[in-house]
Amino acid sequence: MVYEMRIYNIAAGKRKELENRFQNVTFSLLEKHGIEVCDYWLDEEGKTLCYICRFSDSAMRNGQWEAFKTDPEWKAAKAKSEEKGALVDKIESYVVMRPDYIRPLWKE
Repeated sequence: MVYEMRIYNIAAGKRKELENRFQNVTFSLLEKHGIEVCDYWLDEEGKTLCYICRFSDSAMRNGQWEAFKTDPEWKAAKAKSEEKGALVDKIESYVVMRPDYIRPLWKE
C-alpha cells in the first residue's frame, strides 16, 4: 500500500468555505474517482486540514488524482468556491509507506 498525507493551510477566514466544499463536492468526487480517504483531521486552531489517502500503488495514485483534477465537475466547483479568493494558501503532499515493523492499531 501507498499512503498520501495531504496538508492544507487554510486561507484566513476561509475555513467554513473549505469545509462546505469538502462536504458538498470533494467527498463525492474523491469517491467517484476511487480515492480512498482513511481519515481527516483539523488542527485545534482550525487553520490546517490534514487527510490521509490510501492507494494500492503509485501508478494508481497518479491516475486517480489526474482523473480527479481534470474532472469538469471539480473544475467548476473549485472555480465557483474561489470566486472571492483561494480557500487554501498552500497544499503539502507526502507519499509515504508504512515500514514492515509497524503494525497499526486499526484493522485494514
